[in-house]
Amino acid sequence: MSKQKIYDMSFSKIFPLYVAKIERKGRNVSELYSVIEWLTGYTKELLEEAIRKEVSLKEFRQECREFAKNWVEIQKRQFNRFGIQTDWKNIYLTMNRQAELTIVSELLKFLESEQLYLGFKPVMWSVVEQTALAEAEI
Repeated sequence: MSKQKIYDMSFSKIFPLYVAKIERKGRNVSELYSVIEWLTGYTKELLEEAIRKEVSLKEFRQECREFAKNWVEIQKRQFNRFGIQTDWKNIYLTMNRQAELTIVSELLKFLESEQLYLGFKPVMWSVVEQTALAEAEI
């Protein structure tokens, strides 16, 4: 199956794979629902509705991006209220296309230099800070 086909799959076809993965790790589905709600704003009911409607993965990701943008705006207002000033038009967000391009570009460098491999646990790397992240930071 090509990467494009996976990207265009409906979320309803991918969700059971996530469920199976967490169950193999000894977790339960309610934990998955709570994490998805925390990350995306989708409650269990909204998520089940999206699965029933067979929302495409592309559409689901776009909705998640919109949800995150809303919270970024809320946090900007809060920071301004605390008197924190910065160039709000040019803040770093991992969901910015340029940041995504940089991340993929750096991963490609690892792949081309044969330093990228499949292991038991990933090493989470901060491209910005140029350092590995502790599990607690993620």
